[in-house]
Amino acid sequence: MQLKHPSITSSVFKLIGTYEFDLLLGTQEDGDQFSLRIELLQSAEHKTLFRRKAWRSELFRIQSSFPQENTGEPKHAPSDEMVLTGFSQPHFLWCDDFHASNRKVALERVAMDIGKLLEHITSAP
Repeated sequence: MQLKHPSITSSVFKLIGTYEFDLLLGTQEDGDQFSLRIELLQSAEHKTLFRRKAWRSELFRIQSSFPQENTGEPKHAPSDEMVLTGFSQPHFLWCDDFHASNRKVALERVAMDIGKLLEHITSAP
């Protein structure tokens, strides 16, 4: 698939894999526990160009603005909702383009980068 327009500044990427696992950074008592989702995408034009995106799950308390009561207050109570947010940490951008010879090699690179990130964050091999 090729899209040609001056406003399009990258290749078109297709999602080829989604991977998710749970992390605990710190201790059970005071650590940060969340699910990390990794998306692997491949360029539709350049088969050796890949992109990865990393997302973490976050729990948000959300209050809808509408519908409203006659007083202008929201009709519905707040609710707690799980939302995926971009995961960016030092040395691991949430969206990063790179070259690899094939899907397997691309996934191995992402796994290696996650390992390096966790070593950096936790200071443990």
